[in-house]
Amino acid sequence: MGKVSVIVTTFNRPNLLKDTIKSILSQTYRNFELIIVDNKSEYDFFNLIKSFKDSRIKAFQNENNGIIAVNRNYGINKSTGKYIAFCDDDDLWLENKLETQLDQIEKKFNINSNFLVYTNTILFGKDIAHKKTKKKQIKRFEDFFQTNNITLSSVLLTKSDKVMFDIDPAKKASEDFDLWINLFLSKYTLLLLEDPLVKYRIISNSAFR
Repeated sequence: MGKVSVIVTTFNRPNLLKDTIKSILSQTYRNFELIIVDNKSEYDFFNLIKSFKDSRIKAFQNENNGIIAVNRNYGINKSTGKYIAFCDDDDLWLENKLETQLDQIEKKFNINSNFLVYTNTILFGKDIAHKKTKKKQIKRFEDFFQTNNITLSSVLLTKSDKVMFDIDPAKKASEDFDLWINLFLSKYTLLLLEDPLVKYRIISNSAFR
């Protein structure tokens, strides 16, 4: 199985970032690199990263001028894996997230095909009890517009030159949605795993990662 590049973008949320990193490093599947791109935070970002003492982490700082897509693309350009996964700096992965997705890839896909695997999530937050989402399998172009089916932090996909976010400021609230549509139109196969493998945090301070 080829290596996975996990990409996290972050800004000024060290405590949340610590929890996110811990959840990723706790994966039962171990053959991955963790690329963290910080938008020039005001705390000692590199010192935080050093505290984990894990050689799989590759840390960078890059100014994104409020457009998260810039640093997501920065992480993609630094990645070396055959597969790419994303996680926001306030979300958490269940420990079997990567292993489960990669197992499904081996069972259901030709190794040379392009695919995007996504999952249900568990919503949580200060005023929100844990609640499982009910995402839908996307089979047709029209399915994209029924509801927001694909959560960024749940995605594992094949790396290709098609995997790049639009950095147009007008699309900074929908750049991931646009990417999923573009990949679908580029003949990526989309697969929903019913089990929730990600905990999606509902929080107000989520901009500029």
